[in-house]
Amino acid sequence: MRLLERRDNGEIRLTEDLPNGRLPPYAILSHTWGKEEVLFEDVTDGTAKNKAGYTKVQFCGDQAGRDGLKYFWQDTCCIQKSNSTELQEAINMMFRWYSGAAKCYVYLADVSTLTSSTGNASSNWESAFRGSRWFTRGWTLQELIAPTSVEFFSREGTRLGDRKSLEQYIHRATGIPFGALRGSPLSEFRVSERMAWVEKRNTTREEDKAYSLFGLFDVQIPLLYGEGEARAFKRLREEIDRGSSPAWEEKEKEILRRLHTLPYQDRKDLNPDRVPGTCDWFVSHELFRAWQESKLSRILWVSADPGCGKSVLAKHLVDSVLPTTESRTVCYFFFKDGFDDQTSVTSALCCILHQLFKQKCKLLSDAILEQLDADREIFTKSFSGLWQTLIRVAKEDSAGEIVCILDAIDECKDQGWLQLAKALCNLYGTATDFNLKFLLTSRPYDEIRRGFHRLTLSNLPIIHLSGESDAELRKIEREIDIFIEARVRDIGAQLTLEEDEQGVLLRELVRVPNRTYLWVHLTLDSIKSAISVNRQEISKLASRLPKTVDEAYDGILSKSREPETAVKILHIVVAASRPLTAREMSFALVLRENHQPNDDGIDLGPEDRFCRDVRQICGLFVTIINSRIYLLHQTAREFLVQNSRMDLFPQGTPKALRWKHSLQPQESHFILAEICVWHLLLDKFKTNPLRDESPSHYADDHTFLDYSAKNWAAHFRELPAETKKDMTEQILRICDTRSQRFQTWFRIYWTTTNIDFPTNFTTLMATSYFGLEAAVERVRKKDGSDLDSLDDTHYRSALSWAAGNGFDGVIRLLIESTGSSFEILKRRLRRRGRVNSADKYGRTPLTYAVWSSNAIVVKLLLEVGAKVDLKDEIGGTPLSYAVCKGHEGIVKLLFSKKTQIDSVDNIVKELLFSAAIKGDEAVVELLLGTSRVDIRMTDKFGQTPLSHAAKGGHGTVVEMLLATGKIDTEAKGLLFSATQKRDEATIKSLLKTGKLNTEAKELLFSAAKEGDEATVKSLLRTSEFNTEAKELLFSAAKEGDEVTVKSLLR
Repeated sequence: MRLLERRDNGEIRLTEDLPNGRLPPYAILSHTWGKEEVLFEDVTDGTAKNKAGYTKVQFCGDQAGRDGLKYFWQDTCCIQKSNSTELQEAINMMFRWYSGAAKCYVYLADVSTLTSSTGNASSNWESAFRGSRWFTRGWTLQELIAPTSVEFFSREGTRLGDRKSLEQYIHRATGIPFGALRGSPLSEFRVSERMAWVEKRNTTREEDKAYSLFGLFDVQIPLLYGEGEARAFKRLREEIDRGSSPAWEEKEKEILRRLHTLPYQDRKDLNPDRVPGTCDWFVSHELFRAWQESKLSRILWVSADPGCGKSVLAKHLVDSVLPTTESRTVCYFFFKDGFDDQTSVTSALCCILHQLFKQKCKLLSDAILEQLDADREIFTKSFSGLWQTLIRVAKEDSAGEIVCILDAIDECKDQGWLQLAKALCNLYGTATDFNLKFLLTSRPYDEIRRGFHRLTLSNLPIIHLSGESDAELRKIEREIDIFIEARVRDIGAQLTLEEDEQGVLLRELVRVPNRTYLWVHLTLDSIKSAISVNRQEISKLASRLPKTVDEAYDGILSKSREPETAVKILHIVVAASRPLTAREMSFALVLRENHQPNDDGIDLGPEDRFCRDVRQICGLFVTIINSRIYLLHQTAREFLVQNSRMDLFPQGTPKALRWKHSLQPQESHFILAEICVWHLLLDKFKTNPLRDESPSHYADDHTFLDYSAKNWAAHFRELPAETKKDMTEQILRICDTRSQRFQTWFRIYWTTTNIDFPTNFTTLMATSYFGLEAAVERVRKKDGSDLDSLDDTHYRSALSWAAGNGFDGVIRLLIESTGSSFEILKRRLRRRGRVNSADKYGRTPLTYAVWSSNAIVVKLLLEVGAKVDLKDEIGGTPLSYAVCKGHEGIVKLLFSKKTQIDSVDNIVKELLFSAAIKGDEAVVELLLGTSRVDIRMTDKFGQTPLSHAAKGGHGTVVEMLLATGKIDTEAKGLLFSATQKRDEATIKSLLKTGKLNTEAKELLFSAAKEGDEATVKSLLRTSEFNTEAKELLFSAAKEGDEVTVKSLLR
């Protein structure tokens, strides 16, 4: 290693190549390359001072001298890069050289402590520091991690701080955990995590991105410039894998990938930053401070009316007020109506766990990794599994304080909110010895409060952002005025308004009562979008400011130059079951009845031009994010649609608003239903149907087909009866099951279900399944015998499909007949067994009606002779399922004096054991969803549901039972017992879940050590232990353990 020596006269010279074992104390300069860097040859030939880069060399020498160091090192000066052998050695040794340095000086050429205008000293360098190019370069990663002491300097040579004092900025800029910044051994961080540190960094030569990581993994490979980045990383990974467990790392990456269900940070950042001076009253609120400072688990509910800044506040708390530290991990999720993936509570929990494991990798322990890997097919959809994992992680000693911020929980799907509320009540209803905090924001809905009914008022502190006292109201109004002042200044700069013009605007804005952030945003953006703004126009606009959000919305839409198109777009946006893409919306607007485009589809034009058109037509009312079209705010829907559950401003508005409540839901559904039907009737789905390719791939190739196939019937069912009748001919063409058209769209639709695709599906079955009454009536009149037909997959009738989906109108049509008395029909139905016909699982239409919890359908079927006590293949009856589901109304309908019924516990027990023995996943899922199941119960032979499912080889049922987390001990005992009995079917079922890998490895090792050949063979024959057996064989051979080796090789 060569060093630079600073002599007493200030001259700098290179030392000879010193042995690594005899190096004097030295400093190192870390920097990014610029123009005219001083190279090795410049130092040796004496021309170094002539280059601009010599300033950095001189800085490092001077700073080292001030720190009492005579020697220092800089890469460009001390490495002869023209010598490939020396370059290879330097790259291999560089991490050690940085580790051995007494000081590392980071010279930031793009960070200044002087203001550009005055040249005076300034302390506003932090933003430049966070955005410095130094944090984006590949080689600087090891320069940040390796040295014992790292100090940062501006381009003027001013010391900014060290790695410890600036760790918050560094962590945010790089995402590197605090432990790594504080010198924790790199072995504590998984390979995938260390790899992630370099993902967003760049190097001049692409291979260097991999080569710069040698030191982080303590590996060495030959440099092969020209091989490319991918090849270099492949060789690096192969070298790393020689000393690690690549399979385990792959499991970890797969788990994190599955948990990353959506780009939660991007969604958070869609919300604007707070204006300085706002949100301060909340942060200083005594309830928030008590929650923040508590060392125990606490919950805080923040409520506010629409437009009061809940999401901006939540973002501010995440980004600035509650940053992640070594002892605190902050996680968040922003619910958002209109984003399908942002209304799911399971998505929220997945994202929270992803953030936890990314920020504190040690929390993803081997035990949790095994559990999540075992449940990989279901765990991201299981609320209970995800919640229990969060609690398990929070209980870890290394977890510290975990803060979860959930914004807009009122926009969470209803069932998900009930699950979350119940879990939170259980968590905060009892004392805990860990620190897991939740902060929730929502509108002040009664149903949110009722969800917390089990918590006492003292356990549920609430802060209302609208204020609860005159003092709070004044603080809030002042912060909104600060926001107004900031926005007026911004608009003034954009429109080059004079000071007095800004003053006029500001005075009029602050005079409006009941101001909210949303109102300010809408009002000022509307002014900003004015075609011409001058002094006269400003005065006019200021005197006509909308007084409410409703008026602001109405003003935006009233300016539309194409109101008819705006109405159609808004109808589609509010009725669509998911946000449409810009291309889908463009297609929907141009499609007409009997339109037959060629195979290449309709010419929709450039997407960016269409997006501009939509913004011009609808103004600020809609927003386009990632090519999907959304309403600006949840309140926009409530303004437009007549059946909104609350007025934005109960005090009303001073004048009639043309656009308020202008959209009738039935009309919105009609527009979409018509578009979907027109689309499905295109000839191309008959001439070029879906054949052997994947339904999703076919849908991707046909714009709007994914939406129309999956949603047309739902929109159609919302239409008035007369409209439905008028469209019957079109519906029958779509539902002609003999056509290629039907098979195309129906296969795409069926991907939304979780049951096998039904073959030999008749038109009556299709129209009954989708609840299309007018079409059912037409088909019944044409072919009454079709009522007896069964599909070839599930053996279900039209009556069974309609009952399962709860369509009572269709049921009435199927059990009635023109020209026959009701009593005659009942006898006919009973005689032919139609109403009690069982499918392949032994389940009747009444069973499916009970499963769908539809009391009206149950009553109709009972009136025509449906039997309540017919048993299916596992012994369940309609009555027993009703009792298990706890639907009292249906139980009363089914119950009669002639019916004998066991206790609820006996029914549940019998059904669960039967389902476990038969491997009936649907029934197990139904029973586990109730509160009546004790999965640890035993039958008269001492067997449990788990033991029966495992012995029967029903792996999915075993996974479902183990996912409850209530029978881990039993599962371990069952594995041991099965091993002793050589019960390989049970062993295989248990090991397939992956939950018992640790215990199985111990059994394998113990049996091999003892020479128990039979047990070793039983375990190995399950085929779950190929990798483990190889590792054990290698270990035994290395240690000279002949008994174990022989046992495994037999």
